[in-house]
Amino acid sequence: MSLSNLGGKMYNVTYVDGYMEEVATAKRLGKFRRQPYGESLGPREQRSFRYLFVPPASIKPGEYRLVFGIHYQNRDNAKFVDIVFNETAALIPASSKGASSDTLVLGAGVAAGAALLFAIASLMGGKESKGSKKDKPAAKKEKAAPAAQEASEWLQGTAAGNEGRAAGKKAKKRS
Repeated sequence: MSLSNLGGKMYNVTYVDGYMEEVATAKRLGKFRRQPYGESLGPREQRSFRYLFVPPASIKPGEYRLVFGIHYQNRDNAKFVDIVFNETAALIPASSKGASSDTLVLGAGVAAGAALLFAIASLMGGKESKGSKKDKPAAKKEKAAPAAQEASEWLQGTAAGNEGRAAGKKAKKRS
């Protein structure tokens, strides 16, 4: 619910409540719980208030009127109430199938996207020339050499400067 105070006085929003009634007879079927706020709404200020409700489990699916009101007061403790929602709504039974159709569609889309990415990756990775297999170790050494030189300049003599070096090489150097 949203409120706008267009006047010059401050108001205190005390609580929100509501009820449910039959459409045909206007008979009240149940009240929803009262949710206290106790928040002020200053002059020329707007604010939204969230009100969560659950219809009683004994209510059967069908058309009902939902009425929600917001209660507030001014500095002089004069109390006001405004009906902020007074509409007919259809209550439907909860789904017992488990997953909704939206969830299933989303899951299928994610699976299809993953399969597409896997197919593209396998096609791109599978196209190698005969000469490229021989050139790969040399290319790795060329890429590793500049990184090792950069690390050795400012990390020389520290534990961080020894990253990427094989432990076996150290043992051979010492003996």
